[in-house]
Amino acid sequence: MGKSSLYPTPPLENEHFAGHPLKHTKRKLSLVTKDYDNLKWENEVLELRFEKCQSERDDLHSRFVSAILELQQKTGLKNVLLEKKLEKLSELLEQREVQISEVLAAAHLDPTAVMNVNKKLEDMLNRKNTAIQDLQYELAKACKAHDDLLSVYESKLQEYGISKSEIEFQPLRAKLVNTWTGSGQTANYVTADR
Repeated sequence: MGKSSLYPTPPLENEHFAGHPLKHTKRKLSLVTKDYDNLKWENEVLELRFEKCQSERDDLHSRFVSAILELQQKTGLKNVLLEKKLEKLSELLEQREVQISEVLAAAHLDPTAVMNVNKKLEDMLNRKNTAIQDLQYELAKACKAHDDLLSVYESKLQEYGISKSEIEFQPLRAKLVNTWTGSGQTANYVTADR
């Protein structure tokens, strides 16, 4: 007989050698499946976090836009009110100056009386000018706060990667202009966009 019949290989050993690569492959498959399941779970968690972050970003953006619009409306209304008050005071001042000139011309008062009236008039004008300057200062502060808020808003848009074209409104910028009032003073007020 041949050598192979003298030393037959036991059947268990043949099965062991034949099954070893299969067990190894199954074990590898099991590990890869576990890794896949873990990665799939991590991906789902990351997607949920991403959706939550997107939702929070959208909510913050919406609230921010609403706050900007509300502030813009309030600032615009305050600016209009201050401008109207300034116009009324300027008109009133011009009317008073005309009235006083007419009274003085018609009364033919003595020079000391005219000086006293002029002094009182100058005091009143100084008070009015101070009131006008205070209004101008309040207007300038409101415009500065508005522009500062717009600057913060634009920087936050850049920070969050939102382009200005995605925004539903066009922000207005205050523009201060010097104008001449009837009292010889210059007045600064908002007139247009920048």
